Amino acid sequence: MSTLNLYDCEILKNSRLSLNRFKNLRNLELSASKQEINFYQLFDLAWGQILARIELKNFKIEQRDIIRIFLFKNLVFLKFSNCNFVENIQKCFKRKKGCCLKRLILSFNPEVNYKELSNYLFEEFDNIFSLEIYHPVPPN
Repeated sequence: MSTLNLYDCEILKNSRLSLNRFKNLRNLELSASKQEINFYQLFDLAWGQILARIELKNFKIEQRDIIRIFLFKNLVFLKFSNCNFVENIQKCFKRKKGCCLKRLILSFNPEVNYKELSNYLFEEFDNIFSLEIYHPVPPN
């Protein structure tokens, strides 16, 4: 299996799924119905994982979530859609040694200076060539 899509992560809230079961996993797409679940609550992460792409939708994001995400050394694509960053977003995204992240997409509604944030992220991640930061479009 190369892609794991979970569209209702609430079912995993009280039990952790080990990613060690998915040795060839390259893409991870997770959605939650509310911004009440943390990434770190759901998974026991595997050090040898070849995961290259992570998409998270409607998650509560803390610094420890970001730390766990960057344990994936092959990660080149990271997308947060409509996520609630609990802490200062700049505190969450500090440079990680060996990070090969090339594309970062952030869709959230913070009270943040976008120009300042984008400058900060480009400084912290030398390899990023695509950075998208935008407010989600509210549903009609």
